Amino acid sequence: MIYSSGFFFDFEEDGWIVVSLLQAPELFKEGVKYLQVSTDEVYGTIKTLIESAKEVSDVVIVSMHWRQENVTVVPAGQVDFAKYLVECGADVIIGSGAQVLQPIDWLDKTDGSKALCIYSLGNFVSGGTKANNLLSAIADITFEKNATGGVDISGVG
Repeated sequence: MIYSSGFFFDFEEDGWIVVSLLQAPELFKEGVKYLQVSTDEVYGTIKTLIESAKEVSDVVIVSMHWRQENVTVVPAGQVDFAKYLVECGADVIIGSGAQVLQPIDWLDKTDGSKALCIYSLGNFVSGGTKANNLLSAIADITFEKNATGGVDISGVG
């Protein structure tokens, strides 16, 4: 299932920054078999949602639940899908489901700018007993209007 979570606003001196958050929590649980839809339908739906959000937002954040657990190296399929999300217009991708920390990356956008991809922040609260499952992170992301009216993403830490 893919959910559209609505709009969030942050007021800056130069005006509003409109942020859309899209969530795809079960997209990779059992691949497209779990969703009982074709790969084309999944890709088409996510593209339509991102493009629709982009029309009314300054920033589009996609929250992905990848489901490949306990893997600190990002699987190639996740990297490819993250690049597809950016190609569709995502500005920030925040991943979950890995149960461990995974890298942060800046992915190239078609306009020459960069999109932020946080593959996994780990477990914020965990009952796990493995060291990797007890590590987590909190992302601090800054959105600022730039001189051209776009939004710069920075301050990731």
